[in-house]
Amino acid sequence: MADNITVVEVEMEPSKVLAIADRWAAETDYSLHERTQNRSLYRYDRHVSTKSWISIESLGGNTRVSAWLAPKGLDPDAKGSFWKGNKVAIPVGFAMGPLGRLKKQFNALSESIKNESNNPLVISSAGETKKVTASKDIFSKIFIWLGVFIFLYGVLNLYNGTNSMTTQLFPELAKTFVWDGVVNVSLGIVFLICSILLRNGKALSIWLFGASVLFTVGQDIVKGADFPFFPILLGIWVMSELMGLKRQGQLA
Repeated sequence: MADNITVVEVEMEPSKVLAIADRWAAETDYSLHERTQNRSLYRYDRHVSTKSWISIESLGGNTRVSAWLAPKGLDPDAKGSFWKGNKVAIPVGFAMGPLGRLKKQFNALSESIKNESNNPLVISSAGETKKVTASKDIFSKIFIWLGVFIFLYGVLNLYNGTNSMTTQLFPELAKTFVWDGVVNVSLGIVFLICSILLRNGKALSIWLFGASVLFTVGQDIVKGADFPFFPILLGIWVMSELMGLKRQGQLA
């Protein structure tokens, strides 16, 4: 896992942004960690094991505002590692815990800057890429593994359902095996198609994945299983991440 930070470039004089940031820090309990000629660092360290960081840097007439979450032992200028942990950017989708708090505070700072600026915030291309914790390529690989696993599991179910011993001794169970096998083989193929679409940057993967989640949830309800809270929450999270990739322009 590499370091990732959220970066926004602001078309405003650094001195004006710093004045806004100082007022914002006082309201959000951030403290000034360091101030040099070209950079001011603010931190929020009331989390148990992490710190939230906001950096204000001068870019001549413009200003760069950066934000990230990091382990308490990782200095703002240090590079993360497997042992120390890594810097984490603000996710585009749903966030909770320390990241959720950082996102809320960063949005408040951004709104304050927007309200006093004649120009909107300009997201740099580098910062826009870093705002998402995972890229389309990572999701593509995840869908490949899920698709292969689900497909093979479906094939195994089909084998058990069409086995002569199962069909003779447990005909009803054999029907269940066959149905589950058909469903899982189909879902496996859908996930593999999603992987290909993601790799090619196609937003159709979002709706195809969403349809598969709805189908799975509907099937569980029809079968009388317990309400699938976890699959729904997982599906919503994945959908939000994929929508974030679409907003970034990685999917079209």
